[in-house]
Amino acid sequence: MTKLASALNTNTPQAAALYAEQETPLLKTTNLSMLYAPGKGFEAVDLELFPGEVLAIVGESGSGKTTLLKSLSGRLAPQTGSVGFNAEANSEASLYQISEAERRRLIRENFGIVHQHPMDGLRPRVSAGGNIGERLMEVGARNYSDIRQQALTWLKAVEIDESRIDDMPLTFSGGMQQRLQIARNLVTHPKLVFMDEPTGGLDVSVQARLLDLIRNLVTELQLAVVIVTHDLAVARLLAHRIIVMKQGQVVESGLTDRVLDDPRHPYTQLLVSSVLQQ
Repeated sequence: MTKLASALNTNTPQAAALYAEQETPLLKTTNLSMLYAPGKGFEAVDLELFPGEVLAIVGESGSGKTTLLKSLSGRLAPQTGSVGFNAEANSEASLYQISEAERRRLIRENFGIVHQHPMDGLRPRVSAGGNIGERLMEVGARNYSDIRQQALTWLKAVEIDESRIDDMPLTFSGGMQQRLQIARNLVTHPKLVFMDEPTGGLDVSVQARLLDLIRNLVTELQLAVVIVTHDLAVARLLAHRIIVMKQGQVVESGLTDRVLDDPRHPYTQLLVSSVLQQ
């Protein structure tokens, strides 16, 4: 484990001091904006994400979180600004200045995308093992035996009984569908995973189990993650750093514990106090 990864795992201020010294950002935006209606979208977002880091984007519904996530993950071209991704050391690709084919290849080989509604990220008429296997085939895997074995390994990793490998996702519970979607995304060992409200709509007990799974996988695989959530408890559990959005603007950012324990902006203070009063 690198010094940076160690600092991130402890979620301490030492992490911030190590960023510039130890690492080149994996993802970097400059003046990124996408406004599709007055007050809808996001404006002038500058952020950096480092290897092994989890960044949470929080805010109320309509604050621009999901629209920003789509632009960061190469699915929605911004009106202004740039998104740079370092696929390899000293080899930055600007997501919206490369060809569509190049961008799709970069996303396929380096990104994972976990949707709020798991069936948005799964093929309903393909078995659980087939969903995982398809992802492997997208990056060049061809040996059926190896693909099936990896599917079995990942079903176990996300706490799905291996006997369900040939079952269709529609026969699974919501929590199992979400775990299957996570397996489909992580089987290719992406450098960066984007998660949009991954625990949304699940029962509290199912949420807790899924969050433990995500936290363990992120730590074990040293994944970089951008997670959108309206739940500050989720952000505190998973994220090293946090940005707070209101009406398309980033109003506060910093280490998660600092922002949530000592919020500076009135909107962040309101968010935190509303959680404490529940």
